[in-house]
Amino acid sequence: MTARTGNAKYGVTILSTQNGTKVQSKVPVSSHPLFPAIVALWFGALFGLGSLAVRASLIESLVISSHIDVLVPMAAPPLGMTARILLALFMAMIGIAAGAAIAHSIVLGQNNHLFSMICQNFVTSLQLSVQSNFSASD
Repeated sequence: MTARTGNAKYGVTILSTQNGTKVQSKVPVSSHPLFPAIVALWFGALFGLGSLAVRASLIESLVISSHIDVLVPMAAPPLGMTARILLALFMAMIGIAAGAAIAHSIVLGQNNHLFSMICQNFVTSLQLSVQSNFSASD
């Protein structure tokens, strides 16, 4: 006779037998039908709330250096709360798209290629950022 504890369909289920031994049945969480939606929501929340944590002077310096204020006069510093909320919504949309793409690649079993491509792009952008910061300070 066995007694079940936990969710039998998704995640890890521990089956206890009469003699006290435990048998684990592993089903990946990524097999759940809502996995891509949950990951997309987490990424959206992370990107959106993370952009609100950035200080205003950094965002204003980005606007000035990219000359957005020339194209859109309303974007000229000082930026108010409306601009920060719009930026947070924009970053949340980017996060949702990135999370959905990563979750779908995990579900399809192609996570290694996509993850390595994302890491390579991130490292390349960091290298370019560091190089431009060093060249600007000289």
